[in-house]
Amino acid sequence: MRARSRQSRSRSLTEAAANVAAGFVLAVLAQQVVFPGFGITVTLIEHAGIAAIFTALSLARSYTIRRLFERIGRMGGLSSRSGEHRSRLAAES
Repeated sequence: MRARSRQSRSRSLTEAAANVAAGFVLAVLAQQVVFPGFGITVTLIEHAGIAAIFTALSLARSYTIRRLFERIGRMGGLSSRSGEHRSRLAAES
């Protein structure tokens, strides 16, 4: 089985930022369509400001979760190899 390569913190941040940037654009477009249906009228600049707040939160969430999973993976918590080890231990009992 091929060993899983670890992802650096900067690579994690870059990936999360690209994902969130796409989400930002989608959020602004979605707000322009959805808000009027709720009687909310805002300018394009206000749409961008609202989306920026949620984008910052999303970036922080995405990066934190990625780093958490990276840490869990280093400890062997989510790897298939550790699952095999647990299965072997259970079979030996």
